[in-house]
Amino acid sequence: MGPTSELPLTNSGISDSLVSLGIKPGELLFMHSSLSSLGPVEGGANTVVDALLEVLGTNGTLVVPTFNGSIRKSNQPFDPNKTPSEVGSITECVRNRPDSFRSRHLWQSMAAVGERAKEMMSVHRPTAWAGDGPFWKLYEWDARILLLGVPYFRSTFWHFIEQMVQP
Repeated sequence: MGPTSELPLTNSGISDSLVSLGIKPGELLFMHSSLSSLGPVEGGANTVVDALLEVLGTNGTLVVPTFNGSIRKSNQPFDPNKTPSEVGSITECVRNRPDSFRSRHLWQSMAAVGERAKEMMSVHRPTAWAGDGPFWKLYEWDARILLLGVPYFRSTFWHFIEQMVQP
């Protein structure tokens, strides 16, 4: 998948690429993403999310960061149902899905869709990487990490690892 094609990416093209990467039905998948890095996508962010959910199937779960750091400066209350994600249109699309659940961390929230979404998003303490929050559950439940159109250093999961090993 990438911006080398002149034609827009389609749902089936994205799905085929995800399967070729080894994404399987029933998996728990944590994803950082950049829609613009993919090049033109027919249907935009919704097409990407639809393809991911189709590949993961009814037993899979998609988790994305929905961080909103500017809320700390804005003096506005955090509302998990209304405060937008500031980490891309794909994450905002996941957050806005009717079957999406969002954690209640003030600026490092996450959103999830799928079988384990509600359970995963139910606890998120003041420390984003706490031992009972979504990041811990990603680790405990053996999630896979997908960096879709973003470089390796964009993965916030490393903060969780730093918390675990206390360097």
